[in-house]
Amino acid sequence: MPQDTDEILTVSEIAVRLRVPESWVYGHAALLGAYRLGKYLRFSWKRTLQRLEASSDTRDVGAAAQRPSEEAIDSRGYSAHGTTREQKRLDI
Repeated sequence: MPQDTDEILTVSEIAVRLRVPESWVYGHAALLGAYRLGKYLRFSWKRTLQRLEASSDTRDVGAAAQRPSEEAIDSRGYSAHGTTREQKRLDI
């Protein structure tokens, strides 16, 4: 395939290339620039890379990646790392 030709990929193919679960691809389809073809989603590989590079979600997050955000705490008060809201407030 010539390099100037764009590839159109499925959800599974995008997930493999980005090394993320298919559920993440579905959840971020708009961010990735998905095309809807009836019940199917398709992605332009070039467009996907451009959208990811332009997105603030994929830039270097530094310390933000080390601590869960307030949105990451579930209704029971626990983060994905097992930290409670109170522990987070106290910086434990």
